[in-house]
Amino acid sequence: MKKRFLMILIAIFIVSFGLFVSCGETSEPQEGNYAIEGVTDISISSSQTEYDFLKGVVGWTGSSMSSVTVDSSAVKFGTVGTYEIIYTLGDVSKKANVKVYGTPTIEGLADFEAFYQEDLNVFAGVVGKDSFGVELDVTTNHEFNTDSFGRILYGEHFFRYYVTDSVGNTAYLDRTYTVKQPEGYAFANLTITAQNPETKIDIGDKELSYIVYNGEKVPAGAYTIREGVVDLSYYVVDLGKGSHEFSLTFEGGYSNVVVDMQITPAEYYGRPIAGEDMLWLFAPYDDGDEYGNEVIWDEEEQAIHFINNVVELYDNRGFLMDADYFSNAIEKANAKSMTFEFLLDVENPDDFHDLGFYLGFMPEWYGKNTMQQHFHDFDYQSVTINLTKIEKNGDKYKTLFLLATHGGFYIKNMQFHF
Repeated sequence: MKKRFLMILIAIFIVSFGLFVSCGETSEPQEGNYAIEGVTDISISSSQTEYDFLKGVVGWTGSSMSSVTVDSSAVKFGTVGTYEIIYTLGDVSKKANVKVYGTPTIEGLADFEAFYQEDLNVFAGVVGKDSFGVELDVTTNHEFNTDSFGRILYGEHFFRYYVTDSVGNTAYLDRTYTVKQPEGYAFANLTITAQNPETKIDIGDKELSYIVYNGEKVPAGAYTIREGVVDLSYYVVDLGKGSHEFSLTFEGGYSNVVVDMQITPAEYYGRPIAGEDMLWLFAPYDDGDEYGNEVIWDEEEQAIHFINNVVELYDNRGFLMDADYFSNAIEKANAKSMTFEFLLDVENPDDFHDLGFYLGFMPEWYGKNTMQQHFHDFDYQSVTINLTKIEKNGDKYKTLFLLATHGGFYIKNMQFHF
């Protein structure tokens, strides 16, 4: 029994001694106990002369932190390129790329031209790239010069464009951006004289957005547009003698037109109006419906032909003179009377008795300031209408309503007198 107990004590002593000896030894770690964390590719600027490549890198031996070494001898500071560096801890190594960025490039024509449009591209033709050819976003802190209506002005505009790469390197480009007036959007200036009283501008098939005068939009009712022709006559005449600049605005461009008014309102309205110009002054009265009456220019008669196709409809067979033109001639120019030559359009004049020239303001046409005159032959006869007794209705002068009793008629050589 004692011998067995002694053997047990000897065994316990041997095991305890072995443990004591093992605790005092430093053995080499086994493979796989090393780890390196935080290794990533690095981007630096060519302006840098040094860099801490160990920043953010952590090494582990088992559960203990250990120092990592890095071989960055391949990196050429100041020289654009991609270089490889190697991190090492024990038998573990990791690689990373170092990109050295130089100044980015920004390219584009220094002098750039484009035709006017509402959505002109500020950045057209400008491209920025970093040292490795990757395209960069281009920015600018400049804008097109515009007027108070938001229209981009024709002429030169200065822009400075910027690019910045991933490490903060920057570059810029200066450009003169010239906005040109598109072809077909330039209209000749007008000079209004007694011999040449035209105030019309042929805009063709362009859709007019608005007209600007003296920094404000001209009210739509102050000018007319018919078959691609803008007529500024009523508005210009109100402004009187002198040079007046109008800006006609379209989606595709605008045109500044100077109207040099060299005659007074009385001289303007006092000229005889003949030819197709008279077509602008008259229209069929249709009460909002299409009844078929027509106002056309008759080349053979050299007169306006008022064609009455609705003789049986008493209320809708007349014709209106342009209210603005008529009112302005009375109010602005102080016209006392108007004359024109008149001819009935009938086969037998004896069957027709009169033509009514009704001076009134809708809807109060009939029975007020009415002048009727009888016609009984095929020759042109002179008609004079007294304007001195015409009164305003509200803020407008009354207009002229021509009503043939049974048929159509011709008119030519209209003129106001003062």
